[in-house]
Amino acid sequence: MLGLRKLGAAALLAVLALAGCSSAEGTDVEPTQALPDKPVKIDSLKELSGATKYATNGVSLQIPDQMEILNEEIGGTEPGDVTQVSFALPGADRASIILTIEPMPSADEKNAEFSALAMENTININGVGSEIEKSVLDWPDLGPGAALSANLQVEFNGVETERETFTAIVAVEDLLVSVSAETEMGELEGSDAMQALRTLRIEPDAL
Repeated sequence: MLGLRKLGAAALLAVLALAGCSSAEGTDVEPTQALPDKPVKIDSLKELSGATKYATNGVSLQIPDQMEILNEEIGGTEPGDVTQVSFALPGADRASIILTIEPMPSADEKNAEFSALAMENTININGVGSEIEKSVLDWPDLGPGAALSANLQVEFNGVETERETFTAIVAVEDLLVSVSAETEMGELEGSDAMQALRTLRIEPDAL
């Protein structure tokens, strides 16, 4: 971790966390439902200008230098031992990027699909989302996965506002990894958060 400054304790994570995955291990997971057959393509980004590499538990992201750590919970290497780290702009009480890592032997696309469905359920139960879309994730450099996008009606810095989010979930190297990007409405595509999402790397030698 180079130059990333941790914020104070008054942190509010976004509702999008990798939900319900610890009970979904490898091939024991029953298929839930087919995701829409319109793959979301992600092209990896090798270098993000003006960013610093953040790495933990065999996974790395390049985080824009203007963002800071909002919340950092580092888990271990056993199934169900979740790591979650979020990054935000200075002074913001919601994350722009959330990285979630869960060790999961033989993780595959069914686990990623299960996670996307769990996220959708969480959003619906909390009544904060609309325009929720799930899809197969096509990320050639990483592996099988699922994608979820939604509009969120949430409080941001004390003001009720509408934001948009995109989450990529991949199953690779006995890990289930989720990265969420969140911005103001209309700003997600091409945003710093989405560019950072594209820098996701799995580094098994670091495990």
